[in-house]
Amino acid sequence: MVNKFLFLFGIMLFLGTLKNHAQGGDLLIQQYSRGPNLDASFSKWSVAAGPQINRINSDLGNTSPTISFGGIIQLEYRFHKTVGLIFGINYTPVGYKYSLTESKSEDHLNYLSFPIFLRVHPTKKIHISLGGNYNYYLNGYQKFPFSDFEKRTFYSKKIFKNSFGITIQGGYCFYKKFIVYTNYRWTKRNSPAIQKQSNNTSGIQLGITYKLWYSRKKL
Repeated sequence: MVNKFLFLFGIMLFLGTLKNHAQGGDLLIQQYSRGPNLDASFSKWSVAAGPQINRINSDLGNTSPTISFGGIIQLEYRFHKTVGLIFGINYTPVGYKYSLTESKSEDHLNYLSFPIFLRVHPTKKIHISLGGNYNYYLNGYQKFPFSDFEKRTFYSKKIFKNSFGITIQGGYCFYKKFIVYTNYRWTKRNSPAIQKQSNNTSGIQLGITYKLWYSRKKL
């Protein structure tokens, strides 16, 4: 219930932002050259990359998330100064431990995520994004830590599968080329009822990107 509430709240917040941009500020989307607190020019294309910290859990009820480290590279296309589209590829490891087993086993899963976001820039430094992501499953294993050794059992690709999800993002730009951001990420894929593992995950991601390249600015 908490995850669904956060998800719905994020959508309402995002839609409210769009409404304010569409109806307020002298029709900002149509008259983007008069947007508030933005430079008189902007780059239509930009490429950014950086590291990402993931704290993502399953929906099994007997697991707790662990910290994993990934990375992203993304392309932004701005069709207005205040609105753009984000495309990219993310390396997204997911890790969580089981709390009801004596050995405290852990699942470690690796995905490539392909996001498509709509991004709104209310100010020059702040952005809000909402969109979907396709998660391509690479591999995964279950780890059993013991006192003097560690055992790993790799999962077959029939257990975990590719999935779709939704991400809500808020970000802040500093020093012109750096952006720090946080995501709430929710992914769902039906699994067989007899299967112990779940393809459903949700959690928080933190990251920072650096703008590697941008096109010549447009008025």
